[in-house]
Amino acid sequence: MKGQHSRPRIRLRYSGLVNFSARIYSAFTGLVFTTLITRNLLPQEVGLWRLINALLVYFLLPSRIFNDWITRYRARGIVSASITGTLNGLFLAVSSSFAFLILSPSVIPELRHVPPLMLVSMLSIPILTMNYVTSSSLQAIAPHMLGYGEYLFETLKVLLLYALVLSLRSCDLLIAFSSVLIAFIARISFFLILLRKELSSTKFDKEVLKAWYLMSWVQLYSLLPGYIYTLDNFLVNSLALDPKVTLGLIQVLMSVGGVAAYVTRLSEVLYSKVLSSSEIHEVAKSIEVMLKLTLMLNMPLIFGALVLSREVLSVFGEAYISVSPLLPLMMLFSTIFAISSLLGASLRGLESADLESPSFRRLLKSKLTLIPTLDILGAVLYLSLLAPYLLIVKTNPLHLIMWMIVLRTLSSLLVSSVKAHLLKGAIMGLRMLRPLLNYISSSILMVLAILLVKTFFISDETLGRSLRTREAILLLLPYLLIGLITYCLALYALDAEFRQLVRISFNELKDMLTRVKS
Repeated sequence: MKGQHSRPRIRLRYSGLVNFSARIYSAFTGLVFTTLITRNLLPQEVGLWRLINALLVYFLLPSRIFNDWITRYRARGIVSASITGTLNGLFLAVSSSFAFLILSPSVIPELRHVPPLMLVSMLSIPILTMNYVTSSSLQAIAPHMLGYGEYLFETLKVLLLYALVLSLRSCDLLIAFSSVLIAFIARISFFLILLRKELSSTKFDKEVLKAWYLMSWVQLYSLLPGYIYTLDNFLVNSLALDPKVTLGLIQVLMSVGGVAAYVTRLSEVLYSKVLSSSEIHEVAKSIEVMLKLTLMLNMPLIFGALVLSREVLSVFGEAYISVSPLLPLMMLFSTIFAISSLLGASLRGLESADLESPSFRRLLKSKLTLIPTLDILGAVLYLSLLAPYLLIVKTNPLHLIMWMIVLRTLSSLLVSSVKAHLLKGAIMGLRMLRPLLNYISSSILMVLAILLVKTFFISDETLGRSLRTREAILLLLPYLLIGLITYCLALYALDAEFRQLVRISFNELKDMLTRVKS
């Protein structure tokens, strides 16, 4: 490869810890943000929000094709990848924005009648593109900074929406979109400051960009699974009995249950680590560390959803309590999806077929193509079972959403099993049984503590319309605090890895405070 070389050094545990904590924080801010939305918008409007976001994914496709190449090349030492990817992304984003302006009203007619919402939706394309390209560069050289950016974004997103709702005494989709985009702009600015030397010290590399375009079909193919999965939104919108309400309920359920999928950020750290050092024993150790972090976070979420689903969903309003029985299943699906992402990231990171002028045939036979093929098969299986159900069985939103989650869980489980088989050389010796038992035991103790606390608090009959947003959150907080404290104390007593993680956290915090004082 041509270009200036500078191979980054990735601190796996530290980066994983920062991103891990940022995702926990984003779970809280996401809860507050979604609550502000659902308490001020009708379920139909929340459904429209989901539909617009699903459509934007397709117009972001041209620029997203190159994001992974930025990470792969920069992690392997090609410094010019950052500026090349940034300029290329901007060019493609402008083209996609005009295409969205012309085509989107035919897919979502509501946009034709609300020009400001159309304009904000269009502007989100270049903003999101810049977020993608800067994140791709930082993922390669300093993945922990993605966590700090997450803290900034999540905080501003909530504060801006709250301030707008408070000052205007109302909320609509335009206000919600605007607060998110402004927060994105702040995060992009932070990332550009971190990348300023790298972006200014290197030049646009035509040879690198030429190689990316020649191999662009690989990344286009790798993005297809996500785009195929999002087609379920349009199937529901066309075939369901009450489409907008169904999509609104799904949006809230995924906002809460998707917390368990937040640990997919760990797969980004793992991917960068494997790219920078692909020796199999180091890869095996890295996979073990990240799987433990994933299960450490997600086990209490799955168990906690069994006893707190009504309390959690009551925060969003009475209309969303009906899907509370599905929250544990949603948490389980998100966990399987996160593990599948970790396994896929490891396989892609180990692949070297894209190095040194690769041929089409070599790329076609590589795991860069095999992994998205598995994900595509999972997505096709999901949709091929969902479509007949929508056509034949006309059922209420709750049963439809349950069927959607079950199908997604089964398809993800099947794909994860195949990925694990392909990676068996690196995961055969993983010591996961004892940590898993520790996480489960600690989660059971957490559930018992929550059930004990629940006997002294407000009964279920008070949930829903009788509670304002602040009251619903105050009702939930004691359960969350008791659960978190119990789980952490139990795990600290049982698990040596967790005790080591706590020590790393305190040492990093101490070092950070020392640097600030000096």
